[in-house]
Amino acid sequence: MGEGLFRQIAGDRFEVASAGIDGYWNTAQPATIATMKEKDIDISRHVCRNISEFSGETLEAVFTLDSSVEAETNKTLKHVKEFIHWEIPDPYMGTVESYRRVRNDIENRITKWLEKRGK
Repeated sequence: MGEGLFRQIAGDRFEVASAGIDGYWNTAQPATIATMKEKDIDISRHVCRNISEFSGETLEAVFTLDSSVEAETNKTLKHVKEFIHWEIPDPYMGTVESYRRVRNDIENRITKWLEKRGK
């Protein structure tokens, strides 16, 4: 959700990629795809990568959404200008409404983050 929303809101101002420390799928979950489609965002080809792929890169910002991955992310990604943590529950296996709440929460936070940066 975050990558798709960030791309839509920020346009080409940033290079955006999703990554995690585990739980990789070749595509986003069907409920996530459907919820994002409501916002005219197609993430049906989305692939989550491992954060280790970015370990040597200098990154403008890294967003974490679960405190359980924060320490591993900080340890693996050494060249990050700004770490941002938002504790947002994973809607996996939840109701359609729970996916919408998470989507809307992420969208609002991205918008506010960009506004604070003047971008």
